[in-house]
Amino acid sequence: WASAGAAAKPILFTNIQTSPQTFADQTNPTVVWNTPTINRLGTWTGSSTYKWQPSVAGVYFVKANLHVRSNGVDHLISLDCSIYKNAGIIAATKFDSRNAGQCYQMTSTSSVLIAMDGTSSDFLWVEAYVDTDDGSAAIVLNGNFMSWLIEAV
Repeated sequence: WASAGAAAKPILFTNIQTSPQTFADQTNPTVVWNTPTINRLGTWTGSSTYKWQPSVAGVYFVKANLHVRSNGVDHLISLDCSIYKNAGIIAATKFDSRNAGQCYQMTSTSSVLIAMDGTSSDFLWVEAYVDTDDGSAAIVLNGNFMSWLIEAV
């Protein structure tokens, strides 16, 4: 797939479901994604766990992006975007506005280079964590989850 001088090709691209999705305050929900518009070399468990299992062993560049807003009354304190491999976090980014004043929208992006073995026991998914000042849920405006195969092994 990717070789010296060749550009890595996207093998997974999906975005946030079109119907409004909310993240409850101080919970770690799995992000619900649409059916991927690109899904090469992998299995997508979209209607159940929203996990992706690449079928080719190799090194992948994986990126997840989330953009949320408050419900209009509360203020966002923090937003975490975490990428999981199997049972553990492999990349996480936290946007924390406690010392920045009132915040009504946040974007958090996580990315990582990761080795995947191409078996059904190796999978990726994304979770979010939102904290608001009054305990209300945050509304998801948009986001995406994507991967590129950098080198097959």
